[in-house]
Amino acid sequence: MKLVLGKNFPTEPPKGYFLTKIFHPNVASNGEICVNTLKKDWKASLGIKHVLLVSMIIDTCRQYVEFLLMFYRNSYVFINFFLCDML
Repeated sequence: MKLVLGKNFPTEPPKGYFLTKIFHPNVASNGEICVNTLKKDWKASLGIKHVLLVSMIIDTCRQYVEFLLMFYRNSYVFINFFLCDML
């Protein structure tokens, strides 16, 4: 993750970017994190901790989806391997 703090931080929000490709509704194609609290709803009191928390939540969602896909792929292989002989 890359965090860009402007000259006017903390009165203006920082920009957070994922450096690796990630497919998530709150991440733009260039990797920029796009949530309201990092845009129009930013408050100086939120600080860096909030930015890092948001990025951690997004990354956790990505890891969960990857786990589910792996589970379904493995289940499919398992079912086809063991049940094909029974049919």
